[in-house]
Amino acid sequence: MILLTLYLGCSDPIREPVILPVPSFDLLPNVPSTRDDVYVSIAPILLESTELEVKWFVQWTSQTQVLNLPMLSSMTTSTGESWTVEVWYTAGGQESTHISHSFDIVSSSSNLELEIAPMFPRSNEDIEANIVVFDADQEILSVEYNWTINGDPLGIQNRILTAEQIEKGDEIILTINSLNGEVLTQSPILEFSVRNTAPILDGASVNPPEPNGYDTLTVTEDFFDYDGDELSYEYRWFLNGLRLDGILTPTLSLLDYTRGDDFLVEVRGFDGEEYTDWIRSQPVSLVNTPPTISGLSINEPTPRSDQMVSCGYDSFDDFDLDLDQTDILWVRGGLQVGSGAFLDLDAIDAVPEDRIFCVATAYDGFDDGNTRFD
Repeated sequence: MILLTLYLGCSDPIREPVILPVPSFDLLPNVPSTRDDVYVSIAPILLESTELEVKWFVQWTSQTQVLNLPMLSSMTTSTGESWTVEVWYTAGGQESTHISHSFDIVSSSSNLELEIAPMFPRSNEDIEANIVVFDADQEILSVEYNWTINGDPLGIQNRILTAEQIEKGDEIILTINSLNGEVLTQSPILEFSVRNTAPILDGASVNPPEPNGYDTLTVTEDFFDYDGDELSYEYRWFLNGLRLDGILTPTLSLLDYTRGDDFLVEVRGFDGEEYTDWIRSQPVSLVNTPPTISGLSINEPTPRSDQMVSCGYDSFDDFDLDLDQTDILWVRGGLQVGSGAFLDLDAIDAVPEDRIFCVATAYDGFDDGNTRFD
């Protein structure tokens, strides 16, 4: 410690010399970087009317700054500069000893802000690491992307983790290292899970496309699930635009409906976690149901060649309750020889051993039904 002894000249008798304590201080921070404002912390000086003075010198040039609250702004420093701070004070017209300290400005670490896009990735999406880097020294940065999947590090990778590398439920950790030439900065750890990819229902169809009253409509779904999950389905049937309450199955019997009714179905799928959108099928219309006849027979199976014979069927059945418009035809040798329920064999010049058939095709005025012959 250096002590400065002061002798105060005056007309009074010589007094004891005034000794000003040597100032002491700390540099804050002790090793400043380009991001730091630099302060001097002065030990208390137990004298009244003291004035503290501080000078900052960069590489011993003329740059000087005097502050009441000593501070070297980070805005005035650069990496690698050598600075010296000189400190003293005055009291009672006397000046204390000057003390100084030299220091270098070191490179500062980079500030990293890390995020991923999308923020909540699904299994069918590429994951992109996005960083915001602030480097006070404006140095060129090298960046390393470190991905870990389910505890297994992938090593240094690109900033994009592709969908082919991940699966639903994977636990992923991402860190980024930034090197600005001198200082290695590691980003905060970012941890996230890969979410389920919602299933896709591309369409639904109803078959048969032209149903009649004896048909049962059946739904066919066209779906895709990226994760390979099995889908369950929900169904909503509509009749002539109105919801059919209580029918939730993939099939619909048409026995209780009428020709001309329009049907469609809405379907959505569920993979255990997420639903698809509701998909609506194209409508189908209940068409005419062909009639049927039963029990056709010739009443005289072995008639004479000059006899009148008759033919008839037991019943006519029509789902749509249409009138019976069935024709009965008589055929010999592939040619029609009569029509109606009766045939005069003498009129057609029938001879023994002729093979004559009675043929009837059900008809309701819209469509032919089944054909019977005897």
